[in-house]
Amino acid sequence: MVQLTFANIPDQSNIKPVPGRGLSQDADPSDRKRWLDAIRPDCICTSRYSNKFIAESGLLPVRITRMPPRWKLPYKTVGMIELAPTFQMLKDAKLPGGAKVFDEAFDELLKRLDPRAVVANLRTMQHEHGCTGVVLLCYEDLRKPGERCHRKQVANWLKEKLGIQVEELPE
Repeated sequence: MVQLTFANIPDQSNIKPVPGRGLSQDADPSDRKRWLDAIRPDCICTSRYSNKFIAESGLLPVRITRMPPRWKLPYKTVGMIELAPTFQMLKDAKLPGGAKVFDEAFDELLKRLDPRAVVANLRTMQHEHGCTGVVLLCYEDLRKPGERCHRKQVANWLKEKLGIQVEELPE
């Protein structure tokens, strides 16, 4: 098994929603209710960095990418790069037949991890930051037809190994 360590982004320890950002300014009230209803205590969810509701969700934003976004987020993140694809995987994914190669390589990465330790570490981070749950973040917009993303592989892995239902947050 691989020993898990955290790659916290410097200056990211005070995780709190940013008032006046995200859904309060421009979201339809029914969207807000639908989104907030999807959040269960101690949930593990997935989403993309640009989901406008994350800042006010009460969830701990956990980066599962090697690099943080280049744009300014309305919230702070902590990193768990153990769940991030390697740069080589990302490079290989761009080649012909790369999606299959990527999926196989990422599945191998997950096989080297202990899912119970991953969840325990997520829970520790969640409670240290006083959040209601966690949201695993990367870049892809899964609303686009045919869009693929490793966060779905992580969600499937947690369901298969531990029976944990990981939901994609609505936008």
